[in-house]
Formats: sequence, structure tokens, C-alpha cells
Amino acid sequence: MAVAFRSSASVTNGTATASVVVSKPAGAAAGDQLIAFVAEVSNPSITGPAGWTLIGTVASTSTMTINAYRYLATGTDPASWTWTLGGAVPNWGWIGAYSGVDPAAPVSASGSNAFSSGGTVFQ
Repeated sequence: MAVAFRSSASVTNGTATASVVVSKPAGAAAGDQLIAFVAEVSNPSITGPAGWTLIGTVASTSTMTINAYRYLATGTDPASWTWTLGGAVPNWGWIGAYSGVDPAAPVSASGSNAFSSGGTVFQ
């Protein structure tokens, strides 16, 4: 089966909050691979919800941190997930649902480039 994008959900909190709550993408089904990106301003501390695996972190300690996570949907998942931040800061979160992903090897490759401010970024 080919990998296919199913849907996504996102949230932007321009006002400082100490957590990021992102809804489950519409139509996400058991066996779908969920990929999440969670970003926060000026506070390099993000703790993911139970069951989510951290697959990468990009941090510029003075400006922004973004973490990438993966999760295999079970079909009995909650309506949303909460990431806890190190403090109340502006933040953003996105979850995408993908069908047809090999659960034994959901990420086949990754890379990064240096930020001019000293952090790194995903490619």
C-alpha cells in the first residue's frame, strides 16, 4: 500500500500558554501514522504526551524550539493531545495523519541544516 496523506489539524496560540493542545485529525484511523510538530518561542522545553515518540528537535535557545513526534493511531485515541511547555509562551502545533506507513520503519530518512542563529532545521 502506498503512503497517503489523510488529514491534519493545527492550533496557533499567539497569546502565551503553558501547553499546546492539538485535535486528532479528522478521519484518522487505527494504523495511521500521526506526525506532530510542536513549536514554542523562547523556551526550549517541550514534553510530549504519553505514547508519542520524539523523532527530532530543532532549537535556537534564544528564539524558538520545534519538536517532531510520531504516534501509531490505535482507533481508540483521544479527541486531542496535550504537549507541556517549560513556561507560558506563544506556541503552535500541527498533527498530520498518514495511511500506508510501515509501522516498523515509519521514518526512512531525516536531515538538518544549520540556522544562522546557531540552531538547526529539518529538511
